[in-house]
Amino acid sequence: ESDTACHVQLDTLTREINRSVRFYAKETGHSQIDRVYLCGGGALDAGLRSHLESVLHMKCMLFDPFTGLTLKCDLPAAGRELYTQAMGMAFRGINELLQNQSK
Repeated sequence: ESDTACHVQLDTLTREINRSVRFYAKETGHSQIDRVYLCGGGALDAGLRSHLESVLHMKCMLFDPFTGLTLKCDLPAAGRELYTQAMGMAFRGINELLQNQSK
């Protein structure tokens, strides 16, 4: 039963990704999307990645939110995709801080 529920959720996720890709292509005129970036805890599931790659016919890669940044601390390469939301919130906070300082 739980295996069936898992397949239903995977199918739903796959349909939503396909829907988003079609919407993006329609709105931007860019029809060629060749990869999907995964982040968060689900990104660590190799089964999810391989399933999405086979169904979507796209490369699924782990997203590293630290790419292009100089870090002043050592952060292991494994698991960086888990920090995506925290990095987004940090950048949002910096942006709000800068906007408040300019007033």
